[in-house]
Amino acid sequence: FFGPTEFYNDTNYMYARYGWYNTETEISMFKHDAIFRNPNQTITCDSMSFDRLRESGTAYSNVVAIDTTQNLMVTGDYVEIHKEPELLIVTASAQIIYTVNGDSRYLHADTLRVCRDTSGRHRTFSAYWHVRAYKSDLQLQADSIFFSMADSIARFFGNPIFWVQGNQITTEYMEAFVKDNQLKKFMLYRSGMIIA
Repeated sequence: FFGPTEFYNDTNYMYARYGWYNTETEISMFKHDAIFRNPNQTITCDSMSFDRLRESGTAYSNVVAIDTTQNLMVTGDYVEIHKEPELLIVTASAQIIYTVNGDSRYLHADTLRVCRDTSGRHRTFSAYWHVRAYKSDLQLQADSIFFSMADSIARFFGNPIFWVQGNQITTEYMEAFVKDNQLKKFMLYRSGMIIA
């Protein structure tokens, strides 16, 4: 199609100004102001491709993905999603904004990755290179972060620095123990320092 075009069914809506859809392979490409929307999610970007059979897709340039069921917004210039095995990768100015109890939490990194562990039972989250995070009572920077729902421990690498309620915390490596979306305790390893 060449020009503004809408596609929709009972639950999904798509729009783009240029693209194609292969009815045999069920692979599609949508370009120029592409929009995908269903009752819980909206994705806008410059272009996106989608493989319906494999349930995987890629969005390029100025990507904004919103999930209203999880109060989550993801932005970046490259987003890749696969259903099986579950995988989400966001690169190039990657950012996640997550709202809990009215408090927005911002996380920025060069690359963000969400997938399942080797057992397939637990989600893991990685943010790496130039990580920055902000919320109303906490700011941090680190080289990289790894979090697994298997043990609910967030691991911070590369000389992380935290600013928490008038305190500055520095260390070479830190483990934060999370329960009910709240930080319960933390451990500093190698050269740990807390300044009040």
